Amino acid sequence: MKVKILYFAKIKELVGLDNEIIELPASVLTLEELKNYLILRGAPWSEIFLSNSATRCALNQNLMHSNFNIEAGSQIAFFPPITGG
Repeated sequence: MKVKILYFAKIKELVGLDNEIIELPASVLTLEELKNYLILRGAPWSEIFLSNSATRCALNQNLMHSNFNIEAGSQIAFFPPITGG
């Protein structure tokens, strides 16, 4: 399934992207599984999602917990807990 991922603030700086569209394997069904999938890319994704700092997630512009299911065409945003304007 294809999803659009948006990166904000410090995460955007670290990955060097503000967004990307990716095809997820069938085994990736939740936000937590998506994080684990991105970790497999290595640095900087592994540094972001394996670090002790919290990363917030929004699914289709709604804040979500990591165990929430992803659907095809979803828009997922990752951002630090505190962002500036």
